[in-house]
Amino acid sequence: MRFRASRLLDPGGTGRPVQPWAAVAGWAALLLPLPAVVWRLAMVAGVPTGFADAEFPGR
Repeated sequence: MRFRASRLLDPGGTGRPVQPWAAVAGWAALLLPLPAVVWRLAMVAGVPTGFADAEFPGR
């Protein structure tokens, strides 16, 4: 089975287009976690993100 980007907006069996709120919710679910993922990958890669300089209470 080959993936085709044109099928993302295909109305499918219902014949109705994708509702705008559903498209926004779908893209938001994909894009909103990206900053946290990039920050964690940067920490794993050894980039100085400033986390080591944080002063946590009780330390």
